[in-house]
Amino acid sequence: MSEVNHELEAVKIAGEWNKQLSLWATGSIVLSVTFMKDVLGGSDVSTCSKVLLIISWVTLAASILVGNFAYGAPLTGAGKTVGWKLCLNDATRKLSIAQSCLFVGGIGFLIWFAALNIPRHLPGPK
Repeated sequence: MSEVNHELEAVKIAGEWNKQLSLWATGSIVLSVTFMKDVLGGSDVSTCSKVLLIISWVTLAASILVGNFAYGAPLTGAGKTVGWKLCLNDATRKLSIAQSCLFVGGIGFLIWFAALNIPRHLPGPK
Protein backbone atom coordinates (compact mmCIF):
# COMPACT_ATOMS: atom_id res chain seq x y z
CA MET A 1 0.00 0.00 0.00
CA SER A 2 1.35 3.43 -0.94
CA GLU A 3 2.06 6.14 1.60
CA VAL A 4 -0.41 9.05 1.62
CA ASN A 5 1.17 12.44 0.99
CA HIS A 6 -0.64 14.56 3.58
CA GLU A 7 0.76 17.86 2.30
CA LEU A 8 -0.58 17.15 -1.18
CA GLU A 9 -3.96 16.15 0.25
CA ALA A 10 -4.05 19.40 2.26
CA VAL A 11 -3.39 21.41 -0.91
CA LYS A 12 -6.20 19.56 -2.70
CA ILE A 13 -8.66 20.18 0.14
CA ALA A 14 -7.73 23.87 0.35
CA GLY A 15 -8.13 24.19 -3.42
CA GLU A 16 -11.57 22.58 -3.30
CA TRP A 17 -12.58 24.92 -0.48
CA ASN A 18 -11.45 27.96 -2.51
CA LYS A 19 -13.37 26.74 -5.55
CA GLN A 20 -16.54 26.10 -3.51
CA LEU A 21 -16.51 29.56 -1.94
CA SER A 22 -15.94 31.14 -5.36
CA LEU A 23 -18.85 29.12 -6.76
CA TRP A 24 -21.14 30.14 -3.88
CA ALA A 25 -20.13 33.80 -4.22
CA THR A 26 -20.82 33.73 -7.96
CA GLY A 27 -24.19 32.05 -7.37
CA SER A 28 -25.08 34.64 -4.73
CA ILE A 29 -24.40 37.49 -7.14
CA VAL A 30 -26.52 35.84 -9.86
CA LEU A 31 -29.31 35.06 -7.38
CA SER A 32 -29.37 38.64 -6.12
CA VAL A 33 -29.67 39.96 -9.68
CA THR A 34 -32.58 37.58 -10.26
CA PHE A 35 -34.10 38.68 -6.95
CA MET A 36 -33.87 42.32 -8.04
CA LYS A 37 -35.52 41.55 -11.36
CA ASP A 38 -38.25 39.12 -10.28
CA VAL A 39 -39.18 40.12 -6.73
CA LEU A 40 -38.56 43.84 -6.75
CA GLY A 41 -39.36 44.21 -10.47
CA GLY A 42 -39.14 47.93 -11.11
CA SER A 43 -40.25 49.13 -7.68
CA ASP A 44 -38.34 51.85 -5.93
CA VAL A 45 -35.48 50.70 -3.74
CA SER A 46 -34.06 53.06 -1.14
CA THR A 47 -30.59 54.51 -1.50
CA CYS A 48 -29.55 52.61 1.63
CA SER A 49 -30.67 49.33 0.05
CA LYS A 50 -28.82 50.11 -3.17
CA VAL A 51 -25.65 50.82 -1.19
CA LEU A 52 -26.03 47.53 0.71
CA LEU A 53 -26.48 45.63 -2.54
CA ILE A 54 -23.47 47.28 -4.17
CA ILE A 55 -21.31 46.59 -1.10
CA SER A 56 -22.49 42.99 -1.18
CA TRP A 57 -21.63 42.59 -4.86
CA VAL A 58 -18.20 44.21 -4.47
CA THR A 59 -17.41 42.10 -1.40
CA LEU A 60 -18.51 38.86 -3.10
CA ALA A 61 -16.54 39.76 -6.25
CA ALA A 62 -13.47 40.45 -4.06
CA SER A 63 -14.01 37.03 -2.45
CA ILE A 64 -13.92 35.42 -5.89
CA LEU A 65 -10.76 37.31 -6.85
CA VAL A 66 -8.96 36.53 -3.57
CA GLY A 67 -10.06 32.89 -3.95
CA ASN A 68 -8.29 32.69 -7.31
CA PHE A 69 -5.09 33.97 -5.73
CA ALA A 70 -5.48 31.53 -2.82
CA TYR A 71 -5.95 28.66 -5.27
CA GLY A 72 -2.65 29.46 -6.97
CA ALA A 73 -0.70 30.41 -3.84
CA PRO A 74 0.68 26.90 -3.15
CA LEU A 75 2.57 27.17 -6.44
CA THR A 76 4.51 30.22 -5.22
CA GLY A 77 8.21 29.54 -5.71
CA ALA A 78 7.73 26.61 -8.11
CA GLY A 79 10.79 26.26 -10.31
CA LYS A 80 12.66 29.05 -8.52
CA THR A 81 13.55 27.41 -5.24
CA VAL A 82 15.82 24.41 -4.96
CA GLY A 83 14.04 21.53 -3.26
CA TRP A 84 10.63 23.14 -3.74
CA LYS A 85 7.61 20.96 -3.01
CA LEU A 86 3.89 21.54 -3.24
CA CYS A 87 2.42 22.36 0.19
CA LEU A 88 0.20 24.84 1.96
CA ASN A 89 2.09 28.03 2.70
CA ASP A 90 1.32 31.17 4.71
CA ALA A 91 0.03 32.96 1.62
CA THR A 92 -2.50 30.19 1.03
CA ARG A 93 -3.69 30.35 4.62
CA LYS A 94 -3.97 34.16 4.71
CA LEU A 95 -5.70 34.37 1.34
CA SER A 96 -8.12 31.57 2.27
CA ILE A 97 -9.03 33.34 5.50
CA ALA A 98 -9.49 36.62 3.62
CA GLN A 99 -11.68 34.87 1.03
CA SER A 100 -13.83 33.34 3.78
CA CYS A 101 -14.22 36.67 5.58
CA LEU A 102 -15.14 38.48 2.37
CA PHE A 103 -17.67 35.78 1.50
CA VAL A 104 -19.32 35.93 4.93
CA GLY A 105 -19.38 39.73 4.79
CA GLY A 106 -20.89 39.74 1.30
CA ILE A 107 -23.58 37.25 2.30
CA GLY A 108 -24.27 39.32 5.42
CA PHE A 109 -24.83 42.47 3.38
CA LEU A 110 -26.99 40.50 0.93
CA ILE A 111 -29.16 39.15 3.76
CA TRP A 112 -29.44 42.65 5.22
CA PHE A 113 -30.56 43.96 1.80
CA ALA A 114 -33.12 41.16 1.47
CA ALA A 115 -34.44 41.71 5.00
CA LEU A 116 -35.06 45.38 4.23
CA ASN A 117 -36.78 44.72 0.92
CA ILE A 118 -38.66 41.41 0.98
CA PRO A 119 -41.28 42.35 3.60
CA ARG A 120 -42.33 45.48 1.72
CA HIS A 121 -42.90 43.59 -1.51
CA LEU A 122 -44.71 40.50 -0.24
CA PRO A 123 -48.51 40.53 -0.62
CA GLY A 124 -50.24 41.02 2.72
CA PRO A 125 -53.27 39.14 4.03
CA LYS A 126 -56.55 39.91 2.30
